[in-house]
Amino acid sequence: MSGANNNYQFTGIQSFEAFSPPFTLSATVTGTIANGNPFELFLSNSNWSGSRLEIFGNINRANCGYYGIWANSVNDGICALNPYLLYQNAAVGVPYTFQISVDASGNLTLSLINNGVTLAQAAGSGFIGPFYLILGQGEGSPCTGGSTNVGVWQYVGLASSNSPPSILAQPQGLTVGIGGTAVFGVTAIGATPLSYQWIKSGSNLVSNGNVIGTTNTTLTISNVSVVDAANYQVVVSNSFGSVTSSIAKLTAGQEIDLIPAPNVNQSVSLTNSNPLKGQLGLCAIENNLYGLAPSFTGQVVMTYFPNMDLLTNTIALGQMTVTSGGVAAYPEIEYGYKPWPPPWPPNSTNYYSSTNSAALLFPVKLGDLVNMESYGGFWAVANYAVSPIPPQNPMDFAYDIWITSSNPPVSVTATTVELMIWLYASNLTPSGTTPKLTGVPMPCLVNGQLQYLLFDVYASTNTSSNWAIVSFEPEAPLSAGSIGVDLSRIMGMLGSELQNWFGNSVWTQSSLSNFYVLDVELGSEFKDTSGSANYGWGISRYYFIAPPIPLTFGLGSAQSLTTNGFSFRLQGQLGSNYVVQASTNLNNWQPITNFVGTISPIYLNDPAAKNFKQRFYRAVTP
Repeated sequence: MSGANNNYQFTGIQSFEAFSPPFTLSATVTGTIANGNPFELFLSNSNWSGSRLEIFGNINRANCGYYGIWANSVNDGICALNPYLLYQNAAVGVPYTFQISVDASGNLTLSLINNGVTLAQAAGSGFIGPFYLILGQGEGSPCTGGSTNVGVWQYVGLASSNSPPSILAQPQGLTVGIGGTAVFGVTAIGATPLSYQWIKSGSNLVSNGNVIGTTNTTLTISNVSVVDAANYQVVVSNSFGSVTSSIAKLTAGQEIDLIPAPNVNQSVSLTNSNPLKGQLGLCAIENNLYGLAPSFTGQVVMTYFPNMDLLTNTIALGQMTVTSGGVAAYPEIEYGYKPWPPPWPPNSTNYYSSTNSAALLFPVKLGDLVNMESYGGFWAVANYAVSPIPPQNPMDFAYDIWITSSNPPVSVTATTVELMIWLYASNLTPSGTTPKLTGVPMPCLVNGQLQYLLFDVYASTNTSSNWAIVSFEPEAPLSAGSIGVDLSRIMGMLGSELQNWFGNSVWTQSSLSNFYVLDVELGSEFKDTSGSANYGWGISRYYFIAPPIPLTFGLGSAQSLTTNGFSFRLQGQLGSNYVVQASTNLNNWQPITNFVGTISPIYLNDPAAKNFKQRFYRAVTP
């Protein structure tokens, strides 16, 4: 049912269904633009004679004097007579439901309802019928002096007195910056009253803290964090039934998927060191048998199954001899730049695991990654399981992150930091005799819920190359689940503690901010105690959450304008494309370059700036 109205000449389409008293109808209309012209909703017989109901809605204050929602039961134009003002504060984007009841005697009751609350009522008589419900959409000027802007009002629905609920506008998925506000809405029709219950990941929501409107048409989540990232739905009910909306996903920040592996449609498999590495979307996978003498029997097999979005590693070894540092191997998935040059591993080269995601280019300055904490943190989240529990071998399941003072590193040196974040361990203790810190609470995502887990922190020096090893070990190991760690928070601790732990002046908080985080590796170290190893692990989802970064300009240096031009610093939303433009008068803009937003700022120079008395800059999305 739709229609149009030019200068108040009705050209609408009548409803196919005729209604004879007694009946109750509900129609809902939402204004979609703030400067739109009016809509009309009519209850009329087929020849427009006798009593009829005309409802007039206008959210444009400039559009003649009839701002608000009005009703009229006289057969004439709304501006020609004196209609009844139902509601003054009509607003864009708000669904208004008109419940129209006519009894057997022809007495009419009109109720204006929003979100289950009756805003106003009006009455009439002499409504004999049968009637049609007709919608007109306003265009042009409804009366002298009115606006001529074309208005668009969206017709939302019609329901009879015994209709079960039906959803006409589903809630939509959202990506919201951490700390921002997410608003989900639903538009439904059906016999009133309608009730609403919002659901998060299958469980009913209750309004509290940053969540309000859990039983209304609109759900509002303020101060969004990664904990709020989930699937949302709403159940709409009345006495004749209920209906559940489609899923609306809330993403808190930008998710960068590693598993499922983007654009990987065939299985990828490694057996022992054949091949040495495998490309898996944005990552590399490697069995990494660096400490194992080649005389072993059995296999270490890593396989990605694209039909299940699953990466597995199965270890079944015998006759093991460990040759290096007690650790036999570290089968892993790698994102970024692995710092080991030839000849270790044999026949390898310095290795970028991929071309990286455009939104997340490694290496990245540690200070830039730490600064992500102010926007909500940079998180790594893995859904994994280790089996059996406990494994027969001493082992861990952990992140391994390399941090160096140069980019790219020439080699691992005494100023290199190896940061390990253990998620699970069995019969294995991090490097270091005793922890430097105990019971450190760190924010973690545990199966979608924010929890503060306690970690012990160990620090030691590698005996062969003297690089620093810092390990975070949970006091309650997690053998399975969806677990997220805030890498920004953990790396921020390094700047405040490394110098205290090692006494090396190179690791001050200010100097560390200029070090480079080379990669993020996730896998499992294991040792040999019996000459054999039998266990495995699987990862069904693995991703980073990068917070939204606002577009910012800054000076490129203390002396930004030189004979070489004007230098400035830019940073924008991860992965977003921008065009940098320049102007001398703020009216005529010319493009000078493009850039893609990353975690780290970029530095640009405009050599033409020195040719102008003044020059303005802006960045726009194409």
